[in-house]
Amino acid sequence: ITDGTGDILCVVEGMEVSLHGYRMKTLERRFDEVYHPTEISLAWCKEDNVNTNAIGGTDGQPKGTANSSLYSSSLIAHANKAATPDKVIVPYVRGDEMTIHACLTKLDPLQTLTILFVADFGVSGDAAKGFTRALRKEHPAWTIRLIVFDDTWSPWQRTQGLQALVELDPKELDLRVDADGTVFSPRLELMDPP
Repeated sequence: ITDGTGDILCVVEGMEVSLHGYRMKTLERRFDEVYHPTEISLAWCKEDNVNTNAIGGTDGQPKGTANSSLYSSSLIAHANKAATPDKVIVPYVRGDEMTIHACLTKLDPLQTLTILFVADFGVSGDAAKGFTRALRKEHPAWTIRLIVFDDTWSPWQRTQGLQALVELDPKELDLRVDADGTVFSPRLELMDPP
């Protein structure tokens, strides 16, 4: 320890910390979130014989659109046609939260709504999970759901899957759809202590 001029006032050569009466508890149990398959299967959405001409293009994309991020919003709008007025489908992309905020501010926070967020596996899916958990606390009147699709799902296949899930209306808030169409839901499982 020195004074303002740099002269040494004190030198600490060692330090001992003692905790009186405090004992660190051992962690006996811990839980982790694990995804388990449900009885819902969207495998039929991945079949080649699904009619993709309903939106315009023969490949499932709207005519004249090459960018997947642009035409995914039109497919979400198409999926919203199957939804009832109290159900809204919102695509989630990490970094695009201000656009989502603008969409959500138009909604009545006291109205009973079901808002279905759709995201990709990976960073966007993880960010959407945190976003929807926070949104559930902010808007208790809304039912906030999240569906995370595997990257192998085309936008048209996702739209078909969304329409099916909107009609089925599963009670799970978070769902994950695997590459083969298996739908998973999270469960807390007891894990081995560290």
